[in-house]
Amino acid sequence: HGALVRPRRPFEPMAHQLDAAAFCSSRPSVYSLVHEPGLGKTCSTMLIYAALEAQARREGRACGRLLISSPAAVLQHWARTTTEYLRVRSREVLCTSKAGDVTAAALRNAKVIIL
Repeated sequence: HGALVRPRRPFEPMAHQLDAAAFCSSRPSVYSLVHEPGLGKTCSTMLIYAALEAQARREGRACGRLLISSPAAVLQHWARTTTEYLRVRSREVLCTSKAGDVTAAALRNAKVIIL
C-alpha cells in the first residue's frame, strides 16, 4: 500500500479502502463501490481516483473521468468532497440532478460528473 498516493486532504484510510484502491489502480476499468452507510465509499472513491490520477501523471497522460451516481440528498456533499480531496477545481465538477444540465458543453470541462 505504500505506493499509493494519498488525496490532497489527509485522512486515515481503513485497510479495506487501501485494498480497494490498490486493486482498482492496478487494473484500470469500470468499478462500482457499494457498501453499507459509514463504511467509507467516499474515502474509497477519493483514494482510487487519486491513485489513478497519479498513475496517469507518471505515464504522461490525462486521467479519465470520475462518474458518481448518488442520491440527490448528498450530491453537494460529493461535489465538496471531490474539490477538497482531489486535484479538481469546482469548475471541473458537474453536479446535478437535472438531465437537462448534462450537455456536451458541460461535459467538455468535467473531470468529475455527479448525478
